[in-house]
Amino acid sequence: MQISWYGQSCFKIVSGQTTIILDPFSKDIGLTPPRGKADLLLVSDSNMAMDDVSQIDAGFVINGAGEYEVGGIHINGAAVFHKDESGETVKISTIYTISVEGVRVCHWLTFQKSRWSEFWIRWVRLIS
Repeated sequence: MQISWYGQSCFKIVSGQTTIILDPFSKDIGLTPPRGKADLLLVSDSNMAMDDVSQIDAGFVINGAGEYEVGGIHINGAAVFHKDESGETVKISTIYTISVEGVRVCHWLTFQKSRWSEFWIRWVRLIS
């Protein structure tokens, strides 16, 4: 398995003949985004700076919570609700765990440290 970081929260994971791209961003932010083909494209947040899927020729796009299996790769997505100081939900993003080559990795875009629950603590403990 090879993991490459492109900047921001964008990563590319290559396992054998399978390519996964996470959170491709717009070139408008001043960095060079990944281009080309991906078997899987994961989007954590619908923020325009981080969500430019137009650069990627993706076989399968995952944009939200759920359990997925594509080409023997297992992906779990869990919704995270970000709240402001008054407790109002201001946005939703997705945390992904990806099981590939016997290793489980986590792609966690953002979190509010003060709001960690027992669920998230258990989630993190499951990561390789």
